[in-house]
Amino acid sequence: MEKERIKELFFGRKGKRYIYFTLFFFTFSIFILFAIYPSLKTILLLIKERDELREIEASYNSQIANIYQMMSEIEENRDKLYLVDQAISLFPQVNKITDDVKSLADKNNLFIRKASISDINLIIKKNDSGTVSLILEGTVTFDDLNRFIDDLFNQRRLKTIEALTITQDKETTESGKLDVLMKINSFYL
Repeated sequence: MEKERIKELFFGRKGKRYIYFTLFFFTFSIFILFAIYPSLKTILLLIKERDELREIEASYNSQIANIYQMMSEIEENRDKLYLVDQAISLFPQVNKITDDVKSLADKNNLFIRKASISDINLIIKKNDSGTVSLILEGTVTFDDLNRFIDDLFNQRRLKTIEALTITQDKETTESGKLDVLMKINSFYL
């Protein structure tokens, strides 16, 4: 009786349905595990990659917009680029610097007693600039010194005064004459 009941339970109408549903769900689970899960995993990875690529695209678009803006600024200022070359030359051009300073000294009554060039570094690292230092020693009045400095800064070639020492000239009989010691720097690429 037990055997018949077990046969009826497994091989009867209800039993066949239960076995069919159990095998269906087992097969469906295996199908999900081996077929659908990798596809879902791939879809999630692709969505993540798509989002990353959108961020990269936004960054590239920003860089391209910056390049276009720079190109338009360069185009607008193309006719003025020679001013940059005049302000900072590619080479030290020591003779040009000394001629400029000498002509300004003559114009502003600065008597140069001694002049020397120092600190020229001919080996320049990439994206760096070099300096040429001109050390002047002379006599001048205070007003002429002010005009000399103004004229020096108004020249196209970029120059700075790194050091300026002013003392009263004790040897001259003229009042208002000053001894001046200055270090003028000029730059090159």
